[in-house]
Amino acid sequence: MSVWPNDHPPPHVHVYKAGRECLVKIGAPGEAPAVLYENRGMSGKDWQGAVALVQKYQNWRIQSGGIAVPTRNEKTEEWEYTKAEFAEQLARAEARKADRDARGEQEPVATAVRYDRVSRKFTLELANGTAFIFPADHCQGLRGAGDDDLAAVELTPGGFGLHWEALDADLGIAGLLTGFFGSKSWMDALRREMQAKGGRARSAAKTAAVRENGKKGGRPPKQAQA
Repeated sequence: MSVWPNDHPPPHVHVYKAGRECLVKIGAPGEAPAVLYENRGMSGKDWQGAVALVQKYQNWRIQSGGIAVPTRNEKTEEWEYTKAEFAEQLARAEARKADRDARGEQEPVATAVRYDRVSRKFTLELANGTAFIFPADHCQGLRGAGDDDLAAVELTPGGFGLHWEALDADLGIAGLLTGFFGSKSWMDALRREMQAKGGRARSAAKTAAVRENGKKGGRPPKQAQA
């Protein structure tokens, strides 16, 4: 089970078993139950078990880093779904997928990923034949990590995400391709950092230009108007 900090709404978790995956939407703590959002090949028994597991621990705290930590929800942990309720969840999930497919909104899939120790960047190879390169230190959970841990990256079942076991980090492929390297708070901090670096670079360039101009005698005098 994992949460991708750069994932799309609504809030949900990814549950894996035997190379298959399902997405379970998180309900409001103590209120709406968790429900199946999308099934990616899991058997009925497995995805129903995933929904029940998330429901049992659906009281999630979102920490400042955007990582969801499960805590026991005593009020709803014994929730039991009927067969009819499970059937309705599956029907709704399949309808959502069919609607996305009809609009051509298929989620991008990665077929391979590799890490370059010199540049500290990852290269994603995608199912459509294209590639995408991104820096490790832009990513939530990866900044400052050692090369060995970064190089141990794995594709999640189906190729929809990336996982670093030793770092307990996960990122979604779709989010990466749209420039989201973490949660909203992470991205806000990253943008401020990049803007500050850009400002320092411009100031350094301007200072160098002024010095060079000074060596040449400064600005030429303005010509008097006739």
